[in-house]
Amino acid sequence: MSRHLGISAPARGFDLALALLCGGLAVAVLIVSRGYPESAAALPEIIGYLLLACAVALGCFPGKRADFEAVRGARLVMTLVLVIAAVALIEWVGADIGLWVLFVGCAWIMGYPLGGRLLVMALALVALIGAVFGGLLGVALPGPIFGPLFA
Repeated sequence: MSRHLGISAPARGFDLALALLCGGLAVAVLIVSRGYPESAAALPEIIGYLLLACAVALGCFPGKRADFEAVRGARLVMTLVLVIAAVALIEWVGADIGLWVLFVGCAWIMGYPLGGRLLVMALALVALIGAVFGGLLGVALPGPIFGPLFA
């Protein structure tokens, strides 16, 4: 056990490595966003500063009962497989179906029971993302619903 907040050394090392990763990603995002006009760089800068805040928080306040063994569990593997499958679905059949599968799968992995409410909530989130990208931003997402609707 480390003397720092009663956290095991591997868990503290994992938190610090994650903090360094978040900090490096934040710096990269902030550097890349400097080359764009102020209006186009606003969202990447906000995300960069939020990543930087997460990095500082992880470095200063690691999880008190962080369990390094739980990170390598079956849920992590299921989540990685789900993300890869969702990206493949987005490429093959479009963003609307791929995002829906991603939302439903993530909720199921986190323990939410499969049912009508979950399916409808995932459909509403996908419709909201499609409306924001297609209607407000003018970028039609690919897919059998978003493509023709916002083209």
